[in-house]
Amino acid sequence: MDPARMKRFRVQDRGRPEDLWQPLYDRANVATAVPASINFFSTARGGTATLIRNTGTSSINKTLRDTNLETSGQLPAKGFQARGLSQYFIPGTIAPDSASTDNILHDIQQLMNNGYMEWKAGDKTILQLPLYNIPAYTYIAGLAALTNNSESLVAAQNRSERGMYVLGVPVTFQPFDTFTVVYTFDGTLTLTQTFDIQFTFHGIMRRPT
Repeated sequence: MDPARMKRFRVQDRGRPEDLWQPLYDRANVATAVPASINFFSTARGGTATLIRNTGTSSINKTLRDTNLETSGQLPAKGFQARGLSQYFIPGTIAPDSASTDNILHDIQQLMNNGYMEWKAGDKTILQLPLYNIPAYTYIAGLAALTNNSESLVAAQNRSERGMYVLGVPVTFQPFDTFTVVYTFDGTLTLTQTFDIQFTFHGIMRRPT
């Protein structure tokens, strides 16, 4: 292999930035009495937030499990080009029985059918979408082989060919750009249990070497 050609694939090259596929993600909690809205990327890694840990909800310091955002509401000294987005629903209690699966399915359907997302950069709106348009994953995705109809329905609904909502035109953020992602829910919604939702921007992180 020609060393000059291989140099293009080096992870580190002094004087040139690195372009790596590195999603940008954040996690937020939804109580059983669903609030009017929830904000993502408002608390950076190390900050305090109410989230599910194991099977309980408590005030914790965010780790890389929850977010890789370094500054609340702002990109770090790195550029980021968003290529797509997805969401992941995390129930507070996981029990592999039909009744629990039905409850989780009902809760997820309430959230997806009655909510919408708005993504802004500064005060400029980038994207608005009903939540059911955003590919979603749950811990019960992939159980289509089981006999329970609800489990099969969840597995079918929470998959997409690419695993993300693909942005037809990539959105590029410059270092230190501010942005917000807000989920808003219409009406009065009550869940059978608390949920965490993880929101992910899929894309390329540019960072200096």
